[in-house]
Amino acid sequence: AHHGIAHLARPVAKVTWEHHDVVVTVARQTILRQRRADLHRAWSESSYRLQALRDDPICAKEAYDSLLDDDDPGLHTTRHSSGHPSLFAAAIGRGVRPRIAILREQGVNGHLEMAAAFDRV
Repeated sequence: AHHGIAHLARPVAKVTWEHHDVVVTVARQTILRQRRADLHRAWSESSYRLQALRDDPICAKEAYDSLLDDDDPGLHTTRHSSGHPSLFAAAIGRGVRPRIAILREQGVNGHLEMAAAFDRV
């Protein structure tokens, strides 16, 4: 909005949570109504097929099929304030800070590849 182009953006679709449909309307006419899960699976199919060839095909199929579960929140983060000390509490407040933090999509690189890359730096 602060770039002055908000007037150029318009909603093109909405998800109806009671039916888990994606609905696209133009000039108040519905031009597409489809289950979110079906669209998600269509979007993810090529990734699933590559994963099935590269990794364990059974695990790949389980992940692909999990897209059908409308109640599955998928990968997400939550912040807990349970009162338990952080795993990193020993480093906090000592002036020791990590030089870098990496947020990555699951499956992009394995932990060994990432560790090897950091070890070389």
